Amino acid sequence: MTISVEVFEVMPTRPCNFCLSLQDGQVFAEFDKDAHGLVSLLRISFDSFGCCHPSRASKMSSMDSRLILNAVTHRDVGSSDVQDVLRRYFQSNTGKIWSDALEEHGLI
Repeated sequence: MTISVEVFEVMPTRPCNFCLSLQDGQVFAEFDKDAHGLVSLLRISFDSFGCCHPSRASKMSSMDSRLILNAVTHRDVGSSDVQDVLRRYFQSNTGKIWSDALEEHGLI
C-alpha cells in the first residue's frame, strides 16, 4: 500500500519545523529537527483516533533526515523514497506511536 504525502502549512498554534498531510488528509504528522539536522516526530493526529504525542520518539538517521528535509524543501514528497523513509520510521516507533492507528491508516 502506498502512502500519500503532501507538505502541509505549519499552524502557529502547533509549532514544528514541518508538517506532512498523509493518506489524503486523514493523518497529520508534525516533525522537528535538532541542531544536527536529525528529524523526529513531535505529534501525529489520526482521523478516528485523535492526537498522539509520542514520548521520546526516535530520531531518523542522518541519511533519512536529509532525504525528508530535502523533499520537504522542494515540495517533492510523493516519491517512493519518502514513503519508504516514513514507513520505516513509523515502524521503528510503534511502541511510542499508536500501532493500531498506524495500521488502520496504512502507515506500517
